[in-house]
Amino acid sequence: MSERYRAGSVWLLNVDFGRGNGKQEKFIVLLSDCLDTRSLFAFATSQPRYPTLGASPCGCPSASCYRIDPGQESCWSKTTYIQFDNAHPITRGGLDDFVNAGNAQYMKAIDTGRFRSILNCAKKSTDLPTWATDLVDRTLQAITLASTRKPVPKTASPSSTAFVSAEFTAVWKRYQASCDACRTSAYVLAEIAEADFSLILRGEKRAPENFAMDAQAAFEIANGECPGCQGK
Repeated sequence: MSERYRAGSVWLLNVDFGRGNGKQEKFIVLLSDCLDTRSLFAFATSQPRYPTLGASPCGCPSASCYRIDPGQESCWSKTTYIQFDNAHPITRGGLDDFVNAGNAQYMKAIDTGRFRSILNCAKKSTDLPTWATDLVDRTLQAITLASTRKPVPKTASPSSTAFVSAEFTAVWKRYQASCDACRTSAYVLAEIAEADFSLILRGEKRAPENFAMDAQAAFEIANGECPGCQGK
């Protein structure tokens, strides 16, 4: 999924609310990943319609909003409130309709820690229907789970990003099966430096044009002259 459609993304929409005022620019925040199924967003406003929220930015359930102070997020220079009393469902197709009409602009992703606080605040809101609070809860669980996952270490294996075709997998297998002498011969025949050849196979360097075909031909020649590697 594109980053802009993920939960926590801020968009600027041109919206006509049908009140005779024409289109108005309004910020929204995706409270869940924007999918083809029913998703959720909330409007953001700088209008002074809320009471003082005190030291905590969370105003739920009485104010049903979350306060973001000036300078905390680059897209807002004023005190801004994420509203939960006017949150609405949306789908990926619905947002794309705004984009295609030139009425939507992706701005940024809210800081992950702050967005987690926004979701916790939304869970307390008495203005959100059950389906919305359930979706907020699932989004929060997904973010928490993602933060606990350890990164997968890089390994020199066919699962590297370079191995996107059967041809590359075949080169890897032939490389693994060949002796050191055959590998050296293959480097020379394919006119590729040994260090570059290894990096390409690990997916850490871009392969030159026709690399897989040239490498296979080089190994076939090298293996054909080696009694220990013939037929591999």
